[in-house]
Amino acid sequence: QKMKIQNEIRQFEAQFEEKTEELLFLTGPNGFGGGRVPGEKLWSASIGLAAYKRPGEEAVQQDGTLTLKADDDLLHRLQAQVKPYSVIRAAVRAGRERQARFMLVGETSPARDGELEAILEELKKPVYLEDEVLGRFTLDRQVNWFEADVDWLGQTVRLSFDWDEDEAMEDSLRTAKALMADQEEWNRRVLARASEDLLELKNDSWLEEDEEELDAEKFEARLELESIEVRPDGEFCFWFEDGDLFWGHSITVEGTLEGGPEQADIQG
Repeated sequence: QKMKIQNEIRQFEAQFEEKTEELLFLTGPNGFGGGRVPGEKLWSASIGLAAYKRPGEEAVQQDGTLTLKADDDLLHRLQAQVKPYSVIRAAVRAGRERQARFMLVGETSPARDGELEAILEELKKPVYLEDEVLGRFTLDRQVNWFEADVDWLGQTVRLSFDWDEDEAMEDSLRTAKALMADQEEWNRRVLARASEDLLELKNDSWLEEDEEELDAEKFEARLELESIEVRPDGEFCFWFEDGDLFWGHSITVEGTLEGGPEQADIQG
């Protein structure tokens, strides 16, 4: 086990330069997170960066990553200590491949820096995108998408699309307008796909004690639309609350304008 952990660390550290240097960092809109592939003992922990600065040099405003191998305790400590959108000082080793990837060596500490703090003030300003048909969308930097509340058959739902090249965003908006212009028909088709794909599963495996089997109409009536994601090339994904059909899991229905709703799934 110990050998395995040492191997993991060695392989990870080989991606970074030998030299350790102390830099200032501006963290991004999210805190530390961790992932690991099956078989690994340690987390690949990381936090997004919005900018960094070497002593005596100008700040570099570029999306990057501060990363390390961590056990549960260290990951939890970093999540508590290092906050989103904060200026920190840290000893790091720079990535061999990617310019703005750094391996954390040791502890971080809070820091002050006028240049990085000015970048932070800019990042905290709201960013809007106006569309003459659908109205004003606001950028959510945590997930990198634009979102707006829209009226869908008399109920308010969130409509969102990824922050991307202008052309891709315009294409996403075309998808949204096509759905919004024919709400009743799309609503019917999307719900029909949900019951077609998931009703049998509900009746076979997810009935409560004393709960009677549902038909398609009752199944569809329990679903409550929360949000619609739109993408280029006519792609969309409808997100529903499951009305306790599957004990509180979300249900998604994905498809395209051309092919219609293609598959429904239960999400975690």
